[in-house]
Amino acid sequence: MKTPNGVQRFAPAKVNLSLRVLGKRPDGYHEIETVMVPISLGDVVEVSLGGRGITFDSNANTLPRDAGNLAVRAASRFMLEAGLKKGVRIGIGKVIPLGAGLGGGSSNAAAVLTALNGLTGKSRSRGLASLSGRMSPSSLAAARRSRAASASG
Repeated sequence: MKTPNGVQRFAPAKVNLSLRVLGKRPDGYHEIETVMVPISLGDVVEVSLGGRGITFDSNANTLPRDAGNLAVRAASRFMLEAGLKKGVRIGIGKVIPLGAGLGGGSSNAAAVLTALNGLTGKSRSRGLASLSGRMSPSSLAAARRSRAASASG
């Protein structure tokens, strides 16, 4: 949905229909195989261009406002890879419970990337998927599609 200042995206929570833990990776995360499906519960992500750098706001005061937030990290990587000089404003209306294992961070990052692709006309999602190891490429792809998907990583 387009807003007067940017675009708004629904970022659905996801549940795992199946989950197989394959082992521990050198970075401390676990290698997994899963089938995820989005549910009707979700956050509302608003993205607009303007200003300088990245500004972040949310109704959830405990969300990190820096690179510790996957949505901020996704915007930063997008700006770098796309050569975007304008600033990015991100607002998240948080509904998905924090730390509940429902994929809120991944879904919010995917919503930011989708919004920035639309706002700038530049598709820069390749190479963004790892986001410093916090999301596997398949996890991001599943979040971007907003439908049932298998994932591993």
